Amino acid sequence: MIDFTKIETAINKNTKAIIPVHLYGQSCAMDEINKIAKKYKIKVIEDCAQAQGAKYKNKFVGTLGDIGCFSFYPTKILGAYGDGGFILTKRFRDFSMVRRLRYYGIETVNKKNALFNKYYANINGYNSRLDEIQCCILNIKLKYVEKYINKRITLAKYYLKQLRNTNLKLPSINSYNKHVFHLFTVYHPKREKIIKLLKKQKIEVRIIYPY
Repeated sequence: MIDFTKIETAINKNTKAIIPVHLYGQSCAMDEINKIAKKYKIKVIEDCAQAQGAKYKNKFVGTLGDIGCFSFYPTKILGAYGDGGFILTKRFRDFSMVRRLRYYGIETVNKKNALFNKYYANINGYNSRLDEIQCCILNIKLKYVEKYINKRITLAKYYLKQLRNTNLKLPSINSYNKHVFHLFTVYHPKREKIIKLLKKQKIEVRIIYPY
């Protein structure tokens, strides 16, 4: 995940935001990141695509910065049967902007807004609405999210226990985080040999990420 000790040296006059990616299901060090963002008066946009339900110091990821971005891609913890996602924000202005952007740049929320006109695009937007079929699927699966997460945590604990005496480098879990284990990633210098042997046993593994 992002090394917060290196953020300040990368900030320049063109920097608009810090985008911490909560990778593999665990939160970045958000207190330190928010402190830097406040110092330089820039925004924090959380990438929570792999971390739905994860927590940092007992607070859900996606609620710690200015905006939280989530994914409904089928492989995610709360996955649809196609593409999709959602955005969290505490500010109504940002909410209105996101709604506008996803619907051709048309204002559809606040009738008191001078921009309101449901047939006029005020800005360059997109056709990025979540379709009704995906919504129906997600509404059903939403009831089981905690069950999905708990199963991942149980399996991760089992892997950690069974693999602790090997020479694999196993995932580390920060004490102040709730890790939801979107992926269980390990490291070994002879990974190709291990992968080959596992696949002979019909055990699926893959390199995340190859580049």
